[in-house]
Amino acid sequence: MKIKARFASFLVSLSLCFVSGTALPGQEKPGQEKPGQEMSGEDMALDDSQNDDLFEMTLEDLFSIEVATATKTLEKSNLSPAIMTVITKADISSYGYQSISEVVNHVAGFADNYDLAIHNIGVRGINSGVRSGSRTIKFMIDGQAVAFRATSQNFTGKELIPMDMVERVEIVRGPVSALYGANAFLGVVNVVTKKGSEYKTNGSAVTVKANNTQAAGGGYQGDITFGNIVRKWDYRIGLSIGSDDRQGIDLPVRSPEYNNQQNHQSLVDDTDPVSFYLRAKYNVASDANLKFSVHYQQLETDNPFSDINALQSNGHTHIGLNNLFARVDYDVQFSEQINAHAFVTYSKGDTLDSDRVEVGAQRFYLDRRFGYDGLDVGAEVFIYFREADNLLIGFDSKQDNQKLESFTRVDRASGERSQLNPNKEKTFTDLGLYLQYIVKLSENWKAVLGYRLDDDSVIGQQSSARAGVVGQLPYSMVLKVLAGSAFQAPSPELLFRDAVQSGDIIGNPNLDAQKASTVEVSLAVPIRDFLHVTATYFNTTVDDLVVFESDSSNLFAKNSTSSKTQGLEIETRFLWQGFNGYFNYTLQDTTRDPNPLSLYTLEYRPNGEIFPEQMANFGFSYDWSSVKFSWETRWVDERPASTQNVLVANQFYQLDSYSSSDLGISTDSFTLIDDYKATLRFGVKDVFDNRHVDPGFGGIDFPSLGRQFILSFEQRF
Repeated sequence: MKIKARFASFLVSLSLCFVSGTALPGQEKPGQEKPGQEMSGEDMALDDSQNDDLFEMTLEDLFSIEVATATKTLEKSNLSPAIMTVITKADISSYGYQSISEVVNHVAGFADNYDLAIHNIGVRGINSGVRSGSRTIKFMIDGQAVAFRATSQNFTGKELIPMDMVERVEIVRGPVSALYGANAFLGVVNVVTKKGSEYKTNGSAVTVKANNTQAAGGGYQGDITFGNIVRKWDYRIGLSIGSDDRQGIDLPVRSPEYNNQQNHQSLVDDTDPVSFYLRAKYNVASDANLKFSVHYQQLETDNPFSDINALQSNGHTHIGLNNLFARVDYDVQFSEQINAHAFVTYSKGDTLDSDRVEVGAQRFYLDRRFGYDGLDVGAEVFIYFREADNLLIGFDSKQDNQKLESFTRVDRASGERSQLNPNKEKTFTDLGLYLQYIVKLSENWKAVLGYRLDDDSVIGQQSSARAGVVGQLPYSMVLKVLAGSAFQAPSPELLFRDAVQSGDIIGNPNLDAQKASTVEVSLAVPIRDFLHVTATYFNTTVDDLVVFESDSSNLFAKNSTSSKTQGLEIETRFLWQGFNGYFNYTLQDTTRDPNPLSLYTLEYRPNGEIFPEQMANFGFSYDWSSVKFSWETRWVDERPASTQNVLVANQFYQLDSYSSSDLGISTDSFTLIDDYKATLRFGVKDVFDNRHVDPGFGGIDFPSLGRQFILSFEQRF
């Protein structure tokens, strides 16, 4: 296959680098690292003694940042038994990332398919398709999953978390269901927040941002974040409120339904994100901590480019949802060899009064109501043996009470309401038991073994496993060989949804879980003390792949086929004379088996859909006196259109490749408050106004926003 030839060529080139490769000065071997510690919530932030100002770090420091997402134990990121990328607070500041979706979209292997309402991020050749909302990835904040459980969607835009609260983002590519259960399917993104001690040292912050979209309107965002250490308390709190007017964005001409649309641009398109996060730790005793966290997010956005009834003159479909969790953790150290952790979480999500669905009718619209409330409990015990071996034994249990979607017809003139389908509720339960053993094989090598068994009330028992070895080779190279399996549970929406209009999704209560098996081989090479390269080969098979089939009226989700993806990821990081930069490249080749249930030739997509074969990201920042410059460019190869749109167009077609560049200039040369830092930043997104097009659904392809100007001011106090 062509990817094998390219991979072989790359290995030949890389071997030439090995000859001249030198070790990072002072780099430790795996056997020299300290034993793992149990990690939950607060402990997932960097130790106060660590500094991640990239212009005061070496590459050795950067790759020695301690992380916890892959194993729930502290370990250096380059020696973690997972394919992991860490984005630090300094990276976020340098490039002006405004949301977690922007962060993830610049990491190797990830591609965002954004409909200007909800980000739909795919991984390594797999995107779940229409309305999936990044459900193939488990997004977490300090170890707590944040998905909207009624749909399994993740809201990862500005509505997720105030960005000043983010210490770092730990991103794992590959299956992690052996630890985290359902939906840690193709990756995990864990947002680790700053400690209150950092705010005590560097000050709290007020951030004000103003933006203007050249093809549309303007907007603003205001954040306030603060924290402190007060006696036995360590806390941080953040609130973000914003509003954007995106009216006037054009429907891409490439859309199969372009000539049948009455309007070719959005008449109304507002988005008003809100997010709040509180995290506090109380030292009960020298060997025990009690932790509290509350997270709230509000997705309040118009959806004019919906896959059904887009760009209506009578009104616009509006998504109004809120999502909340409140969690309590208790950590205790019984001895030097035994630690324990327990937690309880209450979660709730619901529709806002503003939520509505337009069906193309002049006289009425639909009022949508659905949501959930859930209770999770769990406990873990960590047992340490010898110098570095440790055993994790844990369980978690959840119960979700799901309020399934119901629709009410609302007369525009009179307000008269007529319910179209009855209210229904379902209870979902799951019990998961898991084990993980990390063993030191030798001075330079360690291994991880993990297994989890889930008993789900809908899809029955599901097992997940992982195994891997990590070791240090000559010239300070690090080799990782990993294998694992994962599963994705069908959401309540896909299982039990009732359609109320043509083209809508009808639930399938017989859906089974999708299952993924992945093998990964990664080699990290310190080329010079200022240049580091990592190459990763991956091979993933997805069985019982969920695809959407059409009966010319509605869509039905079914388990029907298998998909195989193999690929190569190259990640490069450099720090040199004031320059901090990165480059990554992804090459993937997907083969999808024919769907035996399909009646249409055009539904057979042997190379998958939506996801590009190649992607690349390049970025650098330069610190010159009190002024910092940054530049990023993202290139995305051609992407095959969605099967839905191929059927509408009655022919195969692809979305054009594109590149998009972002520029940033910032300074901290003045402040409004003496002795406290302030940062003024001017940024331009999509500098060359390329206005790329993403694959859409229902005959609609998704426009990008085009060139945007962003001015922000952050004042510490």
